[in-house]
Amino acid sequence: MPDKEALIYAEIVRLDGMNSIALEQYEKAVRLSREGGFNPLNALAHELAGRFALACGYPTASDAHFRGAIRRLGPRRCTGKSAPA
Repeated sequence: MPDKEALIYAEIVRLDGMNSIALEQYEKAVRLSREGGFNPLNALAHELAGRFALACGYPTASDAHFRGAIRRLGPRRCTGKSAPA
């Protein structure tokens, strides 16, 4: 449960503009969900961290997180998000 709490807290502080705290919480959510073996939550944490990093102007970090999300779900489960609208 602490992995979910960290992810929710990351989103709350992101919305409040506390970027450094948000980054810490995204990283915590990624680490805890990976350690717990919760792949879907780990993929979500990576995805949200990637979106956050991209919005903050960090494309390399963003790319790493998006790749982490794909690794956790597998490329077949990610095609819906990457397919053109």
